[in-house]
Amino acid sequence: MLPDFSLYQMVSIALVFVWTGFVRTGLGFGGAALGLPLMLFVQNNPLLWLPIIGVHLLFFSDLTLRNRLHNVDWQYLRYPSIYIIPPAIIGVFGLVNLPVLWLNSFIYSVELLAKLPTRNRGKLINDSR
Repeated sequence: MLPDFSLYQMVSIALVFVWTGFVRTGLGFGGAALGLPLMLFVQNNPLLWLPIIGVHLLFFSDLTLRNRLHNVDWQYLRYPSIYIIPPAIIGVFGLVNLPVLWLNSFIYSVELLAKLPTRNRGKLINDSR
């Protein structure tokens, strides 16, 4: 499944992963989101990069969590997990099984709905211009 990368491409990939690690360390988030477009310049196949990024995030999240596990508020985390875990499982199932056109249509429709202006008691509260 892995394509044969040249030395230049391997060095580019390594630099992107190092850079995303610094971004994640400095900001606390966003390394994968900023690294994926750069990796798509090397090989334009997101299905190649997403599992690698996922493993990368799981590994470094595990390292971070081991040091800070005692700081987690488990009582608080139990309540939102009821609402977070089922849609996440449905999303993974849809990502694996649904056609790309359906996924793209769903993503764009959710994005369009999120950008619509909303009103609360007659006042515009979400003016996304």
